Amino acid sequence: MMACGGGNVVIQEAKAMARMGIDARLVNLRHHQARFEHYHPGLDLPVDYIARPEDLDSLVAGADAIVATLYVTVRWIADSLRRTDDTRLVPAYYVQDFEPYFFAEGTSEHRLARESYALLPNLVRLTKTRWNQQEVRAQCGVESVVVG
Repeated sequence: MMACGGGNVVIQEAKAMARMGIDARLVNLRHHQARFEHYHPGLDLPVDYIARPEDLDSLVAGADAIVATLYVTVRWIADSLRRTDDTRLVPAYYVQDFEPYFFAEGTSEHRLARESYALLPNLVRLTKTRWNQQEVRAQCGVESVVVG
């Protein structure tokens, strides 16, 4: 997670969950750590830095849910759940935008972004807006819940 609008929203949401008593943690790639901490000094949330997506496996033990915030991280979660065979962990995707629109049709990134919304059969999709909810439904045929 870098310093950007989407990352700031995730931090705000995680802080709100922490105020409700939820043990909310952020996960970021280690190679983003210096820049992330520069843009978010004194962050009062725990951050786990991982070297590679496979390192997510050790973090899911004991967690109740894990939430993707970018299309590629849905694949990371799916792969981790497959490797750990964890059937009790709730996978979710906090959809802040319809990410396939960020890429030209026919590209691998467009395909990966599009596939992320239905990658896991038990994926809980949470959208920031009704527009996102409608796009995910119309374009991918799956339902989401608007959390605003």
